[in-house]
Amino acid sequence: MRKAMLSPSRSTRKDKGSPPQTESSRERLLAVATELFGRRGVDGTSIRDLAEAAGANVAAVHYHFGGKDELYAAVIERAFQRMDEHRRSLERALATARAEGTAQAAERALASCIREFLERLFDGAEPSWAATFLSRESMQPTKAMERVIHEFVRPTWDTFLSLLDLIRPDFAGTQATRFVASSIVGQCLYYQHALPVVLTTFELRRIDKAFLDSAGAHIVRFSLDALRRR
Repeated sequence: MRKAMLSPSRSTRKDKGSPPQTESSRERLLAVATELFGRRGVDGTSIRDLAEAAGANVAAVHYHFGGKDELYAAVIERAFQRMDEHRRSLERALATARAEGTAQAAERALASCIREFLERLFDGAEPSWAATFLSRESMQPTKAMERVIHEFVRPTWDTFLSLLDLIRPDFAGTQATRFVASSIVGQCLYYQHALPVVLTTFELRRIDKAFLDSAGAHIVRFSLDALRRR
């Protein structure tokens, strides 16, 4: 599990009456909020918890973000910005596959995107913050996720469907493509959402790159075998 960040000593904290003015206090709040919200959720984290962990006064949250909910929204957006790099990578792969114009090129693009997505779900041996918040929001959705879905998730999903259409043009525009896409995404998410189960059933102490490479290769083979069936 992720280790909790150490709270700064009281001597480094600002007086409660002084207004927060520095960009560094904003960045500290984002950093500690990412961890505290990720571990405890919004309801389990108070503004005082955030301020103490960041070495700031309580007013800093309102000064920089407007409130706890707005800070959470900023944390969610920043966490998913890294995942948005996957969307851009997926778009480049789609453009390359279209330029080559073959099913084989589309399959190579799909294989690359599956491996990259699986890797982005993890940060070393631990789930990435984007994956952590995705899990939490799936169970306890908040308004912050609406923007993430609109700006990050939906564009990536639409690009992914377009790539699958190149492999199975007979599925284009049908529910079948969405079922296939959901199946592939679900296979990837399993290793993050069910991490304790994965560690137990695979008899692992931790997730490493070699395991993710093997898992990604399996998902690619399994998915392409299914897609090639007529």
